[in-house]
Amino acid sequence: MHPLKSNGFVSYDETGGHRTDPLPGTLTAAVVGTGRGAEHLRWLADCPGVTPLTVPGDEASDRIREGGLDVVVVASPTHTHQDLVAEALRQDLAVVCETPLAPGVPAALALTTLAAERGAQARVPFQWRTNNALGQARSALLHGEIGDLLTVDIALHDDSHLGPGTRWPWRERRETAGGGAMAELGTHALDLLSWSTGLGTWDVESAWAQRLYDSRRGPQGQVEVDVDDIAQAELRPLGSAARARVHVSRISPEGRQLYFTAVGSRGTLRVVAEAKNGSATLVLTTGARSLRATVGPHSMNPYRAPASAGADPALTGLTGLTGLTGLTGLTGLTGLTGLTGLTGLTDGAGLGTFDEALAAVHLVEAAQRRSVQRDPEVPWR
Repeated sequence: MHPLKSNGFVSYDETGGHRTDPLPGTLTAAVVGTGRGAEHLRWLADCPGVTPLTVPGDEASDRIREGGLDVVVVASPTHTHQDLVAEALRQDLAVVCETPLAPGVPAALALTTLAAERGAQARVPFQWRTNNALGQARSALLHGEIGDLLTVDIALHDDSHLGPGTRWPWRERRETAGGGAMAELGTHALDLLSWSTGLGTWDVESAWAQRLYDSRRGPQGQVEVDVDDIAQAELRPLGSAARARVHVSRISPEGRQLYFTAVGSRGTLRVVAEAKNGSATLVLTTGARSLRATVGPHSMNPYRAPASAGADPALTGLTGLTGLTGLTGLTGLTGLTGLTGLTGLTDGAGLGTFDEALAAVHLVEAAQRRSVQRDPEVPWR
């Protein structure tokens, strides 16, 4: 056995492997999935009092039934979520499931219903909510800093599928992934739309989608593709004259970036944020006044509170505006705090509910139904 060291949150041996036994007095979180699961391991290792354990997917069900766990984090391929999450819920464990919650509405609804019936602490990671600039943008919108909301534009770019190859064959099929760019990235963008505006019910009015390749070169040969690489949806909220556009691409050479623009009757609000390090720039313009702030870097760890209990120090230039003073937390998140099974992990800042995850799956499916394949002869704009 290798001698053990500790970084204060999780013990590891000198080869860098995580321990498979919990430390006394800690919360034990089993992480299922080696791809997206690696990010969850890093996040959890930054949480005091938490011991994350890596569990191979083919051993996950047995490990969940064995006991000795407090939380199960399901970060395996999307089509495996339903069985693993359901098993964890039946064992009365707290659950964090990667997004999308399931490949389609029926499976997502079944999990949401089961979680409610069990009274479970069931959450999904919406890590963009923890970004300080987006949090301040949300507060500005909710306090009416730009007047009546007219339009919201959210674009989320990713470079994971540049070129003809793929490292993840399961991500190329709708039955296993739930979709392509709209499912993977659109889930987060659509959540941001509802979360940032406080308008909970949106309807997809039109949409389009395009895939770059009908097949991709996988680790073991060609993989047929039936999902989108780039997609867009236009939406309208219930009871409001506002409009929104959500644009997502997993073939953008600029890497993973988010562009958020809100236009109101008295001003505009813009955020450009980097997924890699959480840094962001926020610009708020109202009449002749334009205020700009740069924040980050920030881990955007959904298991932890935002970097500061109040407004980010870099945003102090915005605190002269009504509604942005004295922001000691992100409005509307208090209902997610104090989670019984998750108190050792988080105050819930970046963890959404299964109901919110189900709403995102509904919108993704609505966009897929309304999508039309773009004519390849028409240049992209």
